[in-house]
Amino acid sequence: MNEYKEEFSKQWEGLNSDIKAAIDSTVGDLGIPDPLESGKKIRGIVEGREVDLVQTSSQAQGRDAQRSWNQSYTYSLSQSVLGGDGQKTQAREIEVGNDAVQTSSDLSDEAQNDVITQDILKKMAVQNVQSVSLQKLLQSEEQKQTRLMAAAGINLSDMSSRLDEQSRREQAQSNSSAVQILNTAAFADAFWEKRP
Repeated sequence: MNEYKEEFSKQWEGLNSDIKAAIDSTVGDLGIPDPLESGKKIRGIVEGREVDLVQTSSQAQGRDAQRSWNQSYTYSLSQSVLGGDGQKTQAREIEVGNDAVQTSSDLSDEAQNDVITQDILKKMAVQNVQSVSLQKLLQSEEQKQTRLMAAAGINLSDMSSRLDEQSRREQAQSNSSAVQILNTAAFADAFWEKRP
């Protein structure tokens, strides 16, 4: 996650230390930043800086910074699963899971042929350990998927808000054009009425 935090911070020169501090202040129990809280803090930092009259408003830059952070965050999570290291981790987890299933299956077959002894109890204990290992792998994978889905939801929300903003701009432009047409028509009517 740190490499994306660094890359994101480069986009906002002069605010790097403030943005890094804002992101770091939201790190939770899993060791990753809270994306929504980080986004709000980043937006506040960018909105609080001075801008020239020629530049986009600080509010618009703040919204853009927040959306950019959300995209960087989602990209980072996706990279941790789909990137080279993420794929290696998943491959190891699959291998561990397959080994646990195979060991448990082998012990089950052997236990079927054994007479009740301590050997059967030992094999059952190993099966239980293998079952716990599989449950841990499944829980870990479920948590990854939950984080990815949540991050994707944030980006979908950003896309929706951008579409809403675009729609409002288009509506305002349309209204402005209609007002201009009416004003021009009224001016023309007034002009022709005053002519003898």
